[in-house]
Amino acid sequence: MSRSEILDGFREMRAYMDYGFALLQAQLDAMRAEMAAFRNDMEAFRTEMRAGFAQMDRRFVRLDDRVTSLETDVAGLKSDVAVLKTDVGMLKSDVAELKSDVAVLKTDVGMLKSDVAELKSDVAVLKTDVAEIRTMLDVDR
Repeated sequence: MSRSEILDGFREMRAYMDYGFALLQAQLDAMRAEMAAFRNDMEAFRTEMRAGFAQMDRRFVRLDDRVTSLETDVAGLKSDVAVLKTDVGMLKSDVAELKSDVAVLKTDVGMLKSDVAELKSDVAVLKTDVAEIRTMLDVDR
């Protein structure tokens, strides 16, 4: 082999290497572009996820506030129910006392009716006595 053939072989080999490097460079550039697109997609995904988590956090805070408010309302209602139970107990006691008073009044009214009947009887007797006395006085005159 001559020197020119060896140089031609090196030149061909150099051309194949340049061609291979160019193909590799194109593949690397395509991979870099894909990686950049993937990074952009991942950043967009992270941004969406952060926004979603922030929204969920706000919703959980609102939900927690509502639960706290409901717990406060329930505690207030329990307190109101306790007060109402006490009031109902007092009303029942008052009603029982009033029933007792009514029973006493009924007894008193019964006794008054009896007394009035006796008075009527006594008045009738007195009228009779007065009439007899008048009759006797009229006879003496």
